[in-house]
Amino acid sequence: MEAGAPKSGSAPPASPLKLASTGWAPAHLAACAGSAPALRSLHRARPDSIAVPAGEQAGAFSGWTPLHCAVACGEAAAVGALLDLGASLGSPTDPAVPIRLATSRDAWLGVWQKREQLPRFPDGAVPREDGLRDMDAALCSFARVAEAWREALARHGLTAAAEAAGMRPWDFVVGWAELERVTRVATGGLGQVSSARYRGMKVAVKNLHQPDNAVLQQEFAIMRSLPYNERITQVVGTTTNPHTRETCIVMAWYPLDLQRLFLQEAERLKGARQLTPLKRLRVALELAEGLLFLHSHKPEPIVHRDVKPDNVLLTDNLHVRITDFGISKSKVPEGIQSEQVRGSPLWMAPELTKYGPDRRYGTEVDVYGWGVIFCQLVSCKDHKIYELLDKDLVHLGEGRPPWNKQLEGLLLTTPEQLEQLPGCLLRKLESGGLLEYLSPLLRDDAYDLARDCLALRPEDRPAMATVVKRLRTMVARQEEEERPAAPLRRQVWAALLTPAMPARGRVRNYCSAPPLLRMENPSQVPSPPPLLLPPPPPPLGLPRPSPFGTGP
Repeated sequence: MEAGAPKSGSAPPASPLKLASTGWAPAHLAACAGSAPALRSLHRARPDSIAVPAGEQAGAFSGWTPLHCAVACGEAAAVGALLDLGASLGSPTDPAVPIRLATSRDAWLGVWQKREQLPRFPDGAVPREDGLRDMDAALCSFARVAEAWREALARHGLTAAAEAAGMRPWDFVVGWAELERVTRVATGGLGQVSSARYRGMKVAVKNLHQPDNAVLQQEFAIMRSLPYNERITQVVGTTTNPHTRETCIVMAWYPLDLQRLFLQEAERLKGARQLTPLKRLRVALELAEGLLFLHSHKPEPIVHRDVKPDNVLLTDNLHVRITDFGISKSKVPEGIQSEQVRGSPLWMAPELTKYGPDRRYGTEVDVYGWGVIFCQLVSCKDHKIYELLDKDLVHLGEGRPPWNKQLEGLLLTTPEQLEQLPGCLLRKLESGGLLEYLSPLLRDDAYDLARDCLALRPEDRPAMATVVKRLRTMVARQEEEERPAAPLRRQVWAALLTPAMPARGRVRNYCSAPPLLRMENPSQVPSPPPLLLPPPPPPLGLPRPSPFGTGP
């Protein structure tokens, strides 16, 4: 096999055990690329190929096995495949063995700083879409690797043995001295949020002004218990401010939340706005997917309980990350019982505004809060959604209290009046022309979904799984409508050259025509344009008319 090895030092060697001039074997390259099929093929050819160590040319990574590379590169599929193939876990006393890299965040981040020295890209060029360049994505990769590691060990009954060998759960403790450039970015009545740098990544540091930190500890416990999901804010750990003795949560940093995006959109010119109709539907869909993940939590669903724009963080590309689990609860079969009335009245479900020890609620309160945000998005009212409540529940104008203070007053005095809120929103949404920018079919779907989610009775609201299914259909339809149109000439020729299909019912269906020629209402499908043919030839014996007119 070695006789067929390529002579070029940059090309992968032919033998599964032969090292290239850079010190890496084919299995190392396959592990860094996350190719589980390639690893299985190499193992079939030479079972010991998945354990070959890197050569001295690999520098600081000399002696690394493919399992090292798969863990360090965040390739969960390759990690699972190698463990299933019998790759060695290594000795837990060595800080650089796979078992430590997969279970110790600090050890993994130490390798992350040197990731460009690994054979992730054999040609040496790091592409712009490097999945580990962004720290948030890197932490998500580590979470996936840790989960794949645990699952693979469980499949082989090695969980207890691995723990006895030195595997310990992530303690989530971040030293305050490790945080650099801590800068306060937001302050509220309950606490503050600061930005900082931690091991090369930007993080958010959140603390609450409460002596017992019970709410913050509950939020941290919920975030720590959740497996990785791209719609949930990733927790890094907890730390203690030595100056104030306050406990803080360290989380991944995101530059924006939905409320601030709404405010920014109001200041932008119409052509420069980020929230296009399609992007509005996608934000709503990703938020619904995140809530569905929480509601699908085992053994009991998690009710977020405070769904509002401030708690919807956004990445640079406007992808959703749900945050703030301070008042979240795990739902029991008979429902969550609570006497507390906490939250923002505009997004609070009617069952949350009632007082008394018998008040119970479930995941339906998140569906209601999502429904209000959906109204904000599809109506394009954004942060000014309160304008739809004017003259009904709030009274806007000079000298009047802020609209949110008026709603808080109703919550404390006459909470039953807040049951009028869904009707106000839906009435203005239907008759105010706010959905006219959507196609007729999408317009009806959007209104129906908002109406169902804002139902007064919890049992009348759809489950979040149903909301996600309906929204995906709407997003697909909007994507079709926003697809760039073909030139008019191409559309005309396509219509002329398309054979007419047999009529279905009473309307002839030109189903082979391009999608852009199809209309919402089949009865409005236009007939193909008339084909311009040259005039028939004149009878024999008569002069043929000139195409340039008659001469003198």
